[in-house]
Amino acid sequence: MLMIVPEHILNNTMGISDFTQVVGCYTLEMEGRTSFGATAPPFIDYLKDILRRYPDGGQILKELIQNADDARATEVVFIHDERSYGTESIWTEELGKYQGPALYAYNNAAFTVEDWQGIQMAGRSVKRDDPSKVGRFGIGFNSVYHITDVPSILSSEHLGMMDPQEKVFGERNGGFRWSLDDSEDQEVLLNMHDQFQPFRDIVSLVCEHGWSKVVMEDQHFSGTIFRFPLRNEASDLSN
Repeated sequence: MLMIVPEHILNNTMGISDFTQVVGCYTLEMEGRTSFGATAPPFIDYLKDILRRYPDGGQILKELIQNADDARATEVVFIHDERSYGTESIWTEELGKYQGPALYAYNNAAFTVEDWQGIQMAGRSVKRDDPSKVGRFGIGFNSVYHITDVPSILSSEHLGMMDPQEKVFGERNGGFRWSLDDSEDQEVLLNMHDQFQPFRDIVSLVCEHGWSKVVMEDQHFSGTIFRFPLRNEASDLSN
């Protein structure tokens, strides 16, 4: 069957959304047709495939060092914290199980806007288009899911937690991010002591400014701290 597309949308200004609307209208008019097309696998399956291709062990530290170098950091520090923190004042009850021992990775390069985008795009690194940056940020980073289920990041103007299994922040919510320049988030970051005490402690070790100054005055952290709560039981991602 011939489909005629109006000439006025076939000029140089036609975009993907325009064409999608045309094709969409045409499809709806075809009664009796069933949907057809390639479908994306569930994200959790995609992540498992990445973990199969990226071995655990020293590969994790190598990827973190590579990404720090990619960001032109001049200092990288790894910290293994065996302490467990309180679970009374936390964001959600589900986060209580991630208040135990953790691996931290600090470097002195702050995230850019592109970095915050890239770390959410598993397998689609925003850095691979820049030949001067050899890290595969986005793919390689996911090797950390060999050891953790909910990694968190403090850098520049944000503190974010990632939950690819969507078990902490609700269905279809793969994480949450607080902003250091938002008044409501500032109150949470300062007063929800148990939840953010791990970051308070690490900031005091690697930064000359205390947590309150970073959140309230600077509203910016001039570096990056990754926190990886160590998995103590098998999960859907890895054992």
